[in-house]
Amino acid sequence: MNDPAPASPTPEDHSGFDQEDLLDQLNGNLPLLIELAELFIVTSGLTIGELRDAIRRGDAGQVQRLAHRLKGSGSTFGADRAMQAADALERMGAARMLTGVDALYADLEREIRLLVAELTLLRQGRGG
Repeated sequence: MNDPAPASPTPEDHSGFDQEDLLDQLNGNLPLLIELAELFIVTSGLTIGELRDAIRRGDAGQVQRLAHRLKGSGSTFGADRAMQAADALERMGAARMLTGVDALYADLEREIRLLVAELTLLRQGRGG
């Protein structure tokens, strides 16, 4: 699979994910939170790979769509930096101007990896 490899996050390398806040929004439904985390772990890996391929092809429309998808799924978990990078990529795709896209993609990929690492710990019962 194309899942971003989990790393052990440190406080300085936090995605913005607030487990307590999201758990409150889900009325304390931890199994649902874990299910959402598992879904994100799988789909984000696939989507980030598709985004990388779209960038290599210079397919601005696909960059726009895939960045929008990541922005939406990242917002579920409050991953602000990932959402900001995805938003910038989405706007670049919409404008059909991909100059400088590689640096933004690297930022987004790093932020997605951080979030995946945190969600992996949650799934393993070590989140919090």
